[in-house]
Amino acid sequence: MIHGMNRFTVTAEDRGQTLAFYCDLLGLHEGHRPDLGFPGAWLYAGGLRAVDANLLVQKSLTFSRPVVFDYVATRAELDARAQRLWSALADGTLHKPLIERHSLEAAAQAHQRLESRRTVGSLVLVV
Repeated sequence: MIHGMNRFTVTAEDRGQTLAFYCDLLGLHEGHRPDLGFPGAWLYAGGLRAVDANLLVQKSLTFSRPVVFDYVATRAELDARAQRLWSALADGTLHKPLIERHSLEAAAQAHQRLESRRTVGSLVLVV
């Protein structure tokens, strides 16, 4: 019996057959999955389930989430995603991230800006 697996993606043509394989043959079970805007399933081993990050964020000022869907199966899919990104930047749907640059000599001032929370985006020290 499988006791745990962490974050992997399976792309399949037949969702039902794929779930039957992982659930019936390997003993996993389908559990809670937030609406991600596309079909899919999250499978669990044993009694463990994923922590709902939305519940945690209600009680926390900040919450860092890991990148979830960073795997791309084919070069064509990667190219298509990259083209969507460049198009969104070009048409203004997305904006380039703000990058605040400071010289190494201005490191103390840069640190003060970070501490005072007066920064937005990245802050980079240029050597």
